[in-house]
Amino acid sequence: MTATITINEIEQRADRAFAYALLARSAKSYVMCIYRLREVGNALDTLIGAIRPEHVARLAHDESDSGVRLRSRLTELHHLLVEFAGSEEAAKLNDFPLPIIPGLVQSIQDRTEDLGDIVENLALSRSDDLRNLVSCCAASLNLEAPEDLVGGMHDQTGS
Repeated sequence: MTATITINEIEQRADRAFAYALLARSAKSYVMCIYRLREVGNALDTLIGAIRPEHVARLAHDESDSGVRLRSRLTELHHLLVEFAGSEEAAKLNDFPLPIIPGLVQSIQDRTEDLGDIVENLALSRSDDLRNLVSCCAASLNLEAPEDLVGGMHDQTGS
């Protein structure tokens, strides 16, 4: 006895196989998204954890090629992360109905703010105008060691 199969049955089986293939591709994309977001988040955690206030103070006044390059690289990284954090894609990922992804995106956005604080502190610590302004204000308020106020701003960010 030979089994006969109709065109409709073949079409149904092809549709089912196609649906499973699409589901597998979606699952792979979801897993890859989690993996990539986690990798970015972990790299940011490691970077921000390694940059201590004393490193910021030293880096702010480091005029060597490596110091200039590192400040530039941190600024460039911050700009890229700000673009991501404010992007339409990040907003969509934040509203993603499946678990994990919104938390990872939020973590990256929080770390982007932390990195922004560090980059801002580097820029402000290098500003002679700000240093003079703070010194004048501190002197008018009779505060001791006003020069420490500008270099110590990183301590106030909670980093």
